[in-house]
Amino acid sequence: MILRNAIIVLLLVPLLFSSSPAQGELLDRVVAVVNNDIITLSDLDEMYLPYANRIRADGYAPEQEKEFLFEARKEILNRLIEQKLADQEISAKKIRVSDSEVDNALERVKNENFCTEEELVKILARDGYTLEEYKERLKEQILQAKLVNWEVKSKIVITEDEIRNYYNNKYKELYKGKIRYHIRSIFLKVSPSDNEDQVAAVVKKGEDIVKEIRQGLPFEDAAKEFSEAKSAANGGDLGFFTLSELTPVLKEVLQDLQPGEVSPVLKTPAGIQIVKLVKKEEMPGKSFEEAKAEIHQKLFQSVVEKKYEEWLKGLKERAYIKTML
Repeated sequence: MILRNAIIVLLLVPLLFSSSPAQGELLDRVVAVVNNDIITLSDLDEMYLPYANRIRADGYAPEQEKEFLFEARKEILNRLIEQKLADQEISAKKIRVSDSEVDNALERVKNENFCTEEELVKILARDGYTLEEYKERLKEQILQAKLVNWEVKSKIVITEDEIRNYYNNKYKELYKGKIRYHIRSIFLKVSPSDNEDQVAAVVKKGEDIVKEIRQGLPFEDAAKEFSEAKSAANGGDLGFFTLSELTPVLKEVLQDLQPGEVSPVLKTPAGIQIVKLVKKEEMPGKSFEEAKAEIHQKLFQSVVEKKYEEWLKGLKERAYIKTML
């Protein structure tokens, strides 16, 4: 299903359309009027085509693909209309962004992604963007954030009673102490097209590996030699997980293992898995005071999203909008 919040403008989405001089100039046309502004077919296609290509690549049945493509196009046009309304409000309120604000945002992007400006330029070039075009996208995002702050965030107050109610009555389970399981894994692939004999052969291989491990072969060495997962390179180390983060099969088997023990062969939809419980670690729960800031942020963000949707709805009701798809 095409989810609304999945149809977003991605900063690094490549531009997947072009017009070739050999084909001649493509005729553009208006697909929507928003007050005194227009949205053209080329505007729509610029955002729509990457999603359309992804949908077509997923191999849906023809009727389902047609439905998904229609819904994606309709949703993206709706997003463009909302963006046009937001841009008009930004202009009316004379909201501005300085060059230093854009430069600071660019520095944050580089720091968060551990890359230099030269490396970022190469990534952008690969996706068909220049650094200046990317900075324009950052500027648009900052303008949008300032508009949201003006219209929504500055008017929201989260009380301590609301925070305490959330902690006590709704999601207290989230802040209880938990046990984390440090696990290593060996994975052997089974193809959906494999017959019974082929599957049995993979299971037998897994059982032989378990036998070798129990006879003294270090699990890490076995993972490096036999595992077909990416984690093989680091000895099958998957890190720490709570039970709620694991599949039912792993959840059941880990509760019966002691640190240092190895599971029998486990059958999963994707293949055969063998796991070792390295250690169990108790995580202390969070008191109200420790969880307070986190809960405030959760409640605040939830209200922001709701209020922004309400604000956008009001803009649409007051605006002149005509679509011509």
